[in-house]
Amino acid sequence: MNKFGIKISNKGYDVKMSKDKKILFDSENDTIQIYKKVPFEIVVPINTQGQTIEVKHDLPFAPLFACWSEDETKTQKYLVPSRTINFYTSAWSTPGAISINFSSQAPGWYADRDYIFSGYLYIFRVGLS
Repeated sequence: MNKFGIKISNKGYDVKMSKDKKILFDSENDTIQIYKKVPFEIVVPINTQGQTIEVKHDLPFAPLFACWSEDETKTQKYLVPSRTINFYTSAWSTPGAISINFSSQAPGWYADRDYIFSGYLYIFRVGLS
C-alpha cells in the first residue's frame, strides 16, 4: 500500500533519500515545529536587582519554548535558564505570553551599571493544527 503525506527535508537534501535527522517535517509523525522566533532585548537598569519582560503570543496554551541570550559584549551566550556572571536567568510560559527574567544572584546586590542582554526566544508547537 502506498503512503501519502508530506515530507520536507533540509535544504540540499533529497527528501526521498534523507535520514530522519535531515527531515524538517513529516506528516506521518508529530513533529515539533518552530512556531515563532522572537528577538528580544532586556535591560537591567543601574541600581535595580533585575528585570522581567513579557513576550506575547497568540496560542491558547502555554507552549514549549527555548531561549538564548548574550550580553552586550557579544562574548557570552547563555541558554535561559542559566547563571551569568551577575545574574540568574529564568523564563516561564503561560497561555498568551512567555516571561523572561534576569535577576541578581546575590541578595542585596544592585546593578552597578545598565546591563543589556539580547537574544532569541523560540516558541514551539507540535503538528500543524
